[in-house]
Amino acid sequence: LAPHPDDESLGCGGAVALAVQRHVPVRVVVMTDGSRSHPASRRFPADRLAALRRKEVEAAWEVLTGSSAGVIWLGYSDCGLPTDSAGLERLVDALEHEVESLQASAVWATWVNDPHCDHEATAGIARMLGCRRPGLARWSYPVWGRFGELAPSALPRQGRLVRLDTHTVEPRKARAMRCVSAMLWPRNWRIWAIPLRSSTLKQPMRSRRARSATISRRMRKSSTRSKRCLPSPRVRCARRRAIPI
Repeated sequence: LAPHPDDESLGCGGAVALAVQRHVPVRVVVMTDGSRSHPASRRFPADRLAALRRKEVEAAWEVLTGSSAGVIWLGYSDCGLPTDSAGLERLVDALEHEVESLQASAVWATWVNDPHCDHEATAGIARMLGCRRPGLARWSYPVWGRFGELAPSALPRQGRLVRLDTHTVEPRKARAMRCVSAMLWPRNWRIWAIPLRSSTLKQPMRSRRARSATISRRMRKSSTRSKRCLPSPRVRCARRRAIPI
C-alpha cells in the first residue's frame, strides 16, 4: 500500500525488486493521486500533476517488476483518505478483494508514525485489513523515517526491526526512483523548475547562481499545506540542482 505515487519506490522499492527476483508476484495499491504535492504550480494544476505522477509510477513499477500492469489506483486526493467508518469499510472491502484475487500472503504499508496524515491513515487501513485477515502477514516501512523526533515509547520494540539486504537490487531501485522525480521538485516550482533526470517535462533553465538564490530565499516558505499533512523538506543546494533530503 503506497499512500502517494512514489512511496512504493522510495519506501520499499528494494523489497519489491527482491520479491520479483524470487518469483513472488507483487501488486501495489496507490491510495491517493498525488495531486496536491505542488499546490502553487500554475503550469501543472492538480489534474495535470496527477496524470504526470500516474505515468511516473507506472514507469517506476515497470523498472521494479518488469511490467506496469500491477498498479492499482484508488484515486483519493491527497489528505483525502476516508476517516468515517462507512468510508473506511468500503475501502477495506476493496483491499480485501485484491488480497483474495492475488491470494496475497503479506501486506506492506507505511509505518504508523511516519509524519504525514496519509501515511498514518494507510497504516491504520492496513491494520484493519489485518484484523479481517489474521493469516495475512503485515509489514511496515518508513518513508520519512524521522525516528529521532519520537518518544522512546513510540518506537518499535527491540527485536521487531528488520534490515533488508537490498544490495543486489540497488541499481534497479535507483532507476525506479529516477522515474518518480516529480515529488523532488521544489514546492514553488512555478518560479523555476528543472525536472531531476526526467525526460517528461522540459522547462526554461536559469543560471546556477539565480537558481541557488531562489532556493535559499523561497524554499522554506513555498509549501501552503499544514506541517502535519506535509512536512517541509530541508534542501541542499547542489551545483546543478536542488535535492530535497
